[in-house]
This record gives sequence, C-alpha cells and structure tokens, in this order.
Amino acid sequence: VTETLFEHLIELLFALFTKQLVVVAPHTVPRLRADETELIESMKLHMTENKALGRIARLQNLRELVSATNRDEFERAYGALLTNWPDAGLDVVDTILRARSDFDKHAARATLESCRDVYISRVA
Repeated sequence: VTETLFEHLIELLFALFTKQLVVVAPHTVPRLRADETELIESMKLHMTENKALGRIARLQNLRELVSATNRDEFERAYGALLTNWPDAGLDVVDTILRARSDFDKHAARATLESCRDVYISRVA
C-alpha cells in the first residue's frame, strides 16, 4: 500500500509540475533536486534504496529535462524520461520550453521537433 501511495504521489507531482509550470526560475532545478532528496529519504523508510531510486527516476528525468541547455540535451533527457515514463507526451517538452526564457521561438520549435522525432522512434 505504501509503495502505491508513493507512486501516486510521484505521478501527482509530475502532473502538477508539467501542467502549472509558467517560468523556469533560477531556483527551480535546485528545488526539484531538494524535493527528490527528501522524497527518497521518506521512501527509504518503507523500501530499499534501490527501489526508491527506481521510483524517483521519473522526477530525476524531469529535472534533467528542465535543466537541459541545448537541443541535444533536451533529446537525451526526453529519451530518458520516455524510458521511465512512456506516457510523457510532447506536451511536457512544450510546457518546459515555453517556460524557458533562454530559448527563443525558433530554438524552441527546433527542439520540440527533435523531441518529436525521439517520441516517434520510441513508440514505433
């Protein structure tokens, strides 16, 4: 039961973050990392560390996607996210790109297209 609750919590955190993200502030990535650390510590009270790390991988992939600085990093991070969360659609990438002030519209569009290719290759 506890593991199922943690799984639901991770899904909820992921959904809330990707649906309500408006801006990626300088503190966003460190805050995500701190949340992961606290969640892992709580999970280790109820399961092995390896199992906890496996469960938290989706949030780590999300953090890597948020902290990606170029198209290649976005592609790698999105591919890793799809490995751990196959239901993560392109809307996740689009939301993050829209929240990033360091990606102009052209770069964001090109990055989204590259990630679309990653998505297509994973689901095909």
